[in-house]
Amino acid sequence: MDQDSKGSLQGGEDDIADRISKMSLHGTPKKPKSDLKRTSEDLNSKLAQYNDPNSRTVVVYDLDMALHKNIFSRMHPERPERIVQPLRLLVESRLMSRLRTVTSREVTRDEALTVHTPEHWNFLEMLKGMTNRDLYKEGEELDSVYLSNDSFRSAKLAAGSLLAITEEVLTDRAMNGVAVIRPPGHHCKAEKPMGFCLLGNVPIACKFAMEKYGVERILIVDWDVHHGNGTQDMFLEDRRIFYMSLHRHDHGYFYPCTGDPNVVGTGDGVGYNLNIAWNESRKGDGDYLQAFYDLILPLASRYQPQLVFISAGFDSGLGDPLGNCCVTSECYGIMTQHLMSVCKGKVILALEGGYNLTTVSEGIKACCSVLLGDYPNHIDPENCVPSPGGIESINTAGEKIAPYWDNLVRFRKPEDERPVKEEAVSIHEYQEESRNNHSSINNHPATNHPANNHPPANNPVNQPTETVSQPTAESFLDPVDNIDLMLPCHGRGRGCEQADLSFEDRVMAEMAESSNAKEIVEVSEEPQVFAVHPKTWCEHLAEHVRPAPLELSANPPCTVCQDSAESWFCLTCYQPFCSRYVKEHGLLHALDATHLMTLSMSDLSVWCYGCDAYVHNEVLLDAKNKGHMAKFGEPAVKIELAAIAED
Repeated sequence: MDQDSKGSLQGGEDDIADRISKMSLHGTPKKPKSDLKRTSEDLNSKLAQYNDPNSRTVVVYDLDMALHKNIFSRMHPERPERIVQPLRLLVESRLMSRLRTVTSREVTRDEALTVHTPEHWNFLEMLKGMTNRDLYKEGEELDSVYLSNDSFRSAKLAAGSLLAITEEVLTDRAMNGVAVIRPPGHHCKAEKPMGFCLLGNVPIACKFAMEKYGVERILIVDWDVHHGNGTQDMFLEDRRIFYMSLHRHDHGYFYPCTGDPNVVGTGDGVGYNLNIAWNESRKGDGDYLQAFYDLILPLASRYQPQLVFISAGFDSGLGDPLGNCCVTSECYGIMTQHLMSVCKGKVILALEGGYNLTTVSEGIKACCSVLLGDYPNHIDPENCVPSPGGIESINTAGEKIAPYWDNLVRFRKPEDERPVKEEAVSIHEYQEESRNNHSSINNHPATNHPANNHPPANNPVNQPTETVSQPTAESFLDPVDNIDLMLPCHGRGRGCEQADLSFEDRVMAEMAESSNAKEIVEVSEEPQVFAVHPKTWCEHLAEHVRPAPLELSANPPCTVCQDSAESWFCLTCYQPFCSRYVKEHGLLHALDATHLMTLSMSDLSVWCYGCDAYVHNEVLLDAKNKGHMAKFGEPAVKIELAAIAED
C-alpha cells in the first residue's frame, strides 16, 4: 500500500477493491494471498476507527470472505465486491460511526452439523487441497455453484459471523444487527451446496439460538427474489421456525423452481411456512408492502416471535440483473421497520443475494439506518399501488395459510375446515399472558403460546358469517394522493338529530379516564347530547398509521375472541379487535404490539392509546373512507379538516 492510501480510510478501501479486481480468475491471485490478507487487516483496523462501542446496533464483516471467487469466469454475479461496496457506502454515509463492530469468527463443525450432514462438511473441507481441474469438475456436478481453494474459509466466516451477531442480540448486549456476509446461504441443502450457497447461514443461526439460548419462536422473512428452498426444507416440520418468503415463482419456472404457495409446512410445522409467490417480473414496493400488511404483519403479530431473521437478498431490488423486480431501498427500510415492531426490535439482517452493487449497497444502508432508529425515507406514492398479479399472488398465499390462523378471516373460504387440536389456550390465559409483557425470551414456552394452538373446528371462527370479497387492483386507493374523504355524518357529526345514548355513555366514561378529558369533551346545554372534539394531530400518527388494505370488513370478529359486538381495526397491522367494553383485546394488543392507533367500525372514529384521545387528521382519511365504504357501500361525504377545527 502506498503512502497516500495509508493516509485515508477511503484510500484503504479503494486499495482493497483494486486488489480484488486485479486477482487472476484463472489460477492463483497475482498478488500473494498474504499481501491481500494484510491489506484486509489494515482496512479492518481503519474501519474500527468509526466504531461506536456504546451502540445497540451491531455490524459484522470480514474481508477474508472476499477470497471466495470464481476462478474460471470474470462475469459471475456473486463476486467479492458484494461485501466491499456496501462497507464503503456505510463509511461514506457516516452510518459506520454509529454502529458497533462485532469480531467475526468461523462456524465450528458441531454448529454446522445441526443442519448439515457430515458428508457435506467433509466435502467442503477437501476444497482447500483440490486442483483447479478438480474444483471445476466438482462445481459442474453441483447446481449453480462455483468452488475455489478459499471457498470453505469464506463460508465458515459467513456462518460464524452471523452466529457472533446472534449471540450479541440474545445476550442483550445489542438490540439488533447486520451481517455483511458472503457466500449466501438460503439455497444450501442439508447434504450439498446449491445456488451460490455453501452453508445454510440463517438455519445454522436459528439452531444456535434454539439450542444454546432456548429461543422457542423464530421468524424468518426472506425477501430475496429467489425462494430459499434450503431454509424451507430444513424447518418444514418445526413450528419453532415460521418461514415467510416473498419470491418470484413464475408458475414454477423461476430458479430454484420451488416455493409453491401450497407448501404450508408438514407434521407439527403445518401452518408455519408461507410462500408469497410472484408469477411475473417487475414486482415493486406496492406489491411487497401489500403482502406485509395483508399477511406478514398479521401473522407475525399473532405468532409473536422472540427473534426475527431477515434473509436480505437485494436481488429483488430495482436494477438487479437477475431478479428483474423494482423494490426500492426505501421499501427495504420500511419493511425492516415493520419487522422491528413484532419482536421488540430484536431483528438480525443477513445478506443473501443481490448482484447490482449499487442496489445492494443502498439497501443495506437503508436497513442499517432504520435499525439505528432513523425513520425510513418516504416512498414515491406512484410506487405504492400493487399490481393485479401481485394481489392475485397475495390472495392465493392467504387462502392457503388462512385455515391455520384465526386472524386471516377474509382469506378463508366457507368450506375451509380448521384442524382440531387437543389443547387450546383459553381467552383468560391469553389475557393473562398479554398483560404480563414478558421481558425474557425464556418466559415464552411455545407449548403454551396461543400461536401454537389452533382453535378447534367448532370454534365460531369456522362458521362463516359473511362472504368476504377479495380485493382487486382497481379498488386500491393510494393512501397519499387523490383522496377526497371526510368524517362520516351517519348519526354522529353535524346534522345528526339523535345521539346513541348507550354509546355516548361509554364515550364519556372513556373520556373521563383521559388526562385531557376536559379539553376534548364538551357537554351542551341540551341534556344527553355530547360533542367530542378530536385532536387534529398527535405524535403517534407517523409511526403507527399504515396504508389500509384494499377492503375492510364492516363487522369483523375480534381476532382473539371472535366477538363482533364492537369492532376496532388496528391502524398498524389492520387486525380487528374487540373494545375495552367487551373483552379489551384491542387494548391488550396495543400494549403488546405497541400499535397505538385504532379505528372504530361503529362510528369510524380513531382513538390513540398513546394520547388517550380521539384523533382526526388527513393521514387517517384513507382508512376512514374504506371503513365507510364497508359499512354503507359509498364514499364518505367530504368535510374539510379546517371546518372540523372551526367547530
